[in-house]
Parts: sequence; structure tokens; C-alpha cells
Amino acid sequence: MLDRFLGRLLVPGEISVLHGDSRAILSVLAHHIAVAAAARPSTVIYLDSGLSFSPRLVRRIAPSDLQSDDLLSRMAIGRVLSLSDFEELVTRGCQRDDVALIVVDSLAGVLNLSTTPATRTRQRQLFDAISRVRSDVSSSAVHLLLLDHSVVDWSNRTLLPLGGLTLAHAVDTIVSAVRVSQSGGLVRLAVEKSSFGVSHEAVVIRVTSSGIFEIGIGE
Repeated sequence: MLDRFLGRLLVPGEISVLHGDSRAILSVLAHHIAVAAAARPSTVIYLDSGLSFSPRLVRRIAPSDLQSDDLLSRMAIGRVLSLSDFEELVTRGCQRDDVALIVVDSLAGVLNLSTTPATRTRQRQLFDAISRVRSDVSSSAVHLLLLDHSVVDWSNRTLLPLGGLTLAHAVDTIVSAVRVSQSGGLVRLAVEKSSFGVSHEAVVIRVTSSGIFEIGIGE
């Protein structure tokens, strides 16, 4: 269920955002997606801004130790601490024929939290950076997955990506991962924007340190 839900969104040559209220949960989801892509087999580039990548988690998600070693050998890990790092590494990744997925974990780190990342100036800088790599992604077989922490829109009490509406116009797909409760690890995944239209279907999953377990379809 989860693979079908996410797999149809990770279209080659497109850019997606996965945002939520828990960075830990977003990272687990990103690891799950990276493992699925590497198992095709394909090369995955994981651009990490905060030491979130975990080989141990990859081994837990993988069906066997032997397969996990193979999967890890197809994952290239890089550090990304600025928008210039982001542009350079994404462009280089798109030039490789063996890469199917580039994960950026996360946009908050890319925007550099030494200043306020949610300001209009920072959002515009992010939009411009994504626009510059857009042609590289579009002309390749790579899917670019951006992780983003959610912020609250107090006008209607909804969660939005850190990049706000500016970011929404720069990407093809947006998926939210919102905790159903503060304990228990239940998370509701919902499509907010996609290149094939918004689906009202959502999936509820349980996220733990051992991986992701499918629960069912949510409303």
C-alpha cells in the first residue's frame, strides 16, 4: 500500500516535497523511499544537512543483511549546508545515468537556520535555486525529493511547508506527513499537490525506529 501510494508520486524528471511536523518521522520516510529506489536497483544520492542518514536504519528496513549491504553500496551520501551546495550537488547527480533518486534532508538545513528560513526573502532564494536545477531534473531520469519541516498557517490552522506557497509553485508534488497523535507513531500521509491531480485518498502508517508499518486508508 505505501509503496503504491508513494511510488506513483515519485515520477522521473519531477520534484516533490515531503513535509511534516516531525523531522525524525520525515527522515524515516526518506530512508524507506531511498531503500525502495536502491532495490530496483538504482543509485540513490542522499544529501544530508544534519547527520540524519542512518546505515543502521537502512539495515532494519532491508529484508536481509546481504541485501542491506547491496543497498548501502548503491547509496551515495553527501553533506548539503547551503543553497549553493544544493544546486551544485543536484546538478552533478542529474548528470549521472545511474541515479534514480536524490533526497535532500532537509530544506531547513539548506536554508541555514542562522537566519529565519520562513521569511519572504529566504523563500524567494529557495524558489530561485529550485528553478535553476529544474531543467537538470526535467532532462534526466532523476526524481528530486525535498524534505521540509511544516509551519502553521494561523489563518486557518493548517500545516504548510517551510517554503510556503512560494515553494508550492516551484515543485510538482507535495505530500504531508502529519502525526495523528503525539505518541504511538501513527502518521497520516496525504497528497496536497501532484502532476496528475490531487487525490483525496490518504494512507495511515505507523513509523518506528524499526521502519514503517502500513495501517490502512485514511480519509
